[in-house]
Amino acid sequence: MNIMRNINVIWSDFRSNAESPNSKPDTSTDTGTFQQESTTKNISNIEQTRENFKTWPLCCTSSSVHKLALKPYICQKCDESFSCPKILKAHIRIHTGQKRYPCSKCDRVFPFKSKLLRHCRTHTGKKPYTCVECNKTFSCASSLKNHERIHTSKNVHICKECKKSFSQLHGLKCHERIHSGEKPYVCKDCNKRFNQSQALKRHERKHTGEKPYLCKECNKSFSQLPHLKSHERIHTGEKPYICKECNKSFSLSYYLKIHERKHNGEKLYICKQCSKSFNQSHHLKVHQKSHIRENCNFQK
Repeated sequence: MNIMRNINVIWSDFRSNAESPNSKPDTSTDTGTFQQESTTKNISNIEQTRENFKTWPLCCTSSSVHKLALKPYICQKCDESFSCPKILKAHIRIHTGQKRYPCSKCDRVFPFKSKLLRHCRTHTGKKPYTCVECNKTFSCASSLKNHERIHTSKNVHICKECKKSFSQLHGLKCHERIHSGEKPYVCKDCNKRFNQSQALKRHERKHTGEKPYLCKECNKSFSQLPHLKSHERIHTGEKPYICKECNKSFSLSYYLKIHERKHNGEKLYICKQCSKSFNQSHHLKVHQKSHIRENCNFQK
């Protein structure tokens, strides 16, 4: 029978790997001891399965037998099963806390290489996963899958206040805090509150001085990715913000807003001394110096 044949092959491979001198675990650490115990118990599991399967009629084979035939390597901490010892060894790091993959840009360390690669995209801003429906890009495949539910799933979660839709209930709950004003995330250093955990993490960098986003051209570092993106336009010359009135382009949206005040006549900055108004704060500061000079001359 195919399942019995699979068990025999897997058992033979596992036995040879376990008894090989090159594959013996490091028993000098807790991690090595845990892995050695798992290896011994998994050999026992496979041997028992081979003996039991011989006495089981075909009609009595259950899904658990199929699962053990395909994934005979079982974690002794959580009973999760795996198809090969290498995957089990990597899984054990979740329980032991062992982290082998450090980020070269910041101090974070990860137990799996895949998680390190996903984290590195927060520094580079790379988003290789694109939605075929709306061309929105994402840094990891799981985020793209969650987004695609908006296009494919009937169970879309919609905000009652503004009708914005979300593929996951968690996303809706986070969004609803904008309307309710709830801010459950508190900074331990200054007690400032935030409605999302990511906003708190960005804020905490002000206290720690962490700047994980590095410019490849000049090595200047930034605490937030949008700040890096804005800075990079200095090197590339990109000016994506265009004035609708005169088609003049700018590298930052802030510069465009200041420029647009020339067209609409908006003057937000008012002198308290003479009530004269200006469209830029810098112009107001220059003007205020004239009052200081006048006061000095009057006192003389």
